[in-house]
Amino acid sequence: AAQAEAGYRGVIAMDPYLVPAYSALASVLSAHGKNADAERVLRDGLKRAPDSGELHSSMGLLLAEEKRDAEAVAAMERAAKLLPANARVFYNLGLIQQRRGDLRAASAALAKAHALGAFTLNSGATNPLAGVRGELLEIRADFAPAAATQIVFTVRGAKVVYDVAKQELVVNGH
Repeated sequence: AAQAEAGYRGVIAMDPYLVPAYSALASVLSAHGKNADAERVLRDGLKRAPDSGELHSSMGLLLAEEKRDAEAVAAMERAAKLLPANARVFYNLGLIQQRRGDLRAASAALAKAHALGAFTLNSGATNPLAGVRGELLEIRADFAPAAATQIVFTVRGAKVVYDVAKQELVVNGH
């Protein structure tokens, strides 16, 4: 981590307008619990590149991690204006709005993310359905399992497994 931090700081010193270096450095710092330092790095990057959707998105994610949701929404909304075709930005904006209880805005942002197209939801990622409530819901998922042997969903405590080789769904082992 110290080596990565030093490396990104060196890159920024050589080219203070290289936006991805600020995001990468902030990510390294945040991953090691240095969120205040990560925020300073992002704010410094935003001084140099105030129209960087990438930096506003990174700031929004960092602020959301800190539970500073009002600030996080503002940063993500700015990122969405700067990156209007980025599904991930709208998805993250929707999740933050959902956590704040603004379900109408969350629904609109998540619908926009869906309309913009698919993105990869990695193992351990935030559950996109965490705040969804209702008695009868339909869940649609398109996936390409690549090398995976199974895809697993947990829906209301029920384990739903898609077996790739057999091309079948198994619910709670049945």
